[in-house]
Amino acid sequence: MFAGQCITELCPGSETSSLPQTDEPSLYTVKAVFILDNDGNRLLSKYYDPELYPSIKEQRNFETNVFNKTHKADSKFVFLPAGLG
Repeated sequence: MFAGQCITELCPGSETSSLPQTDEPSLYTVKAVFILDNDGNRLLSKYYDPELYPSIKEQRNFETNVFNKTHKADSKFVFLPAGLG
């Protein structure tokens, strides 16, 4: 699926949408997305919950902790369950 494209069954408000419309969070919720370079420096970040880490300092500390725990992993992507950051 390309950016801007919308599958009819998945579009909110679509007349043919078969998915239930709800404001409740799903089982999995993305609270933050960030990309770090090989040295742990932030290249990009987006925090979706402003109460999670309200200041830049707290965000950087979180990113440093994640980097320290995962920089030896052989994967390009790391998914952390809640509470491990």
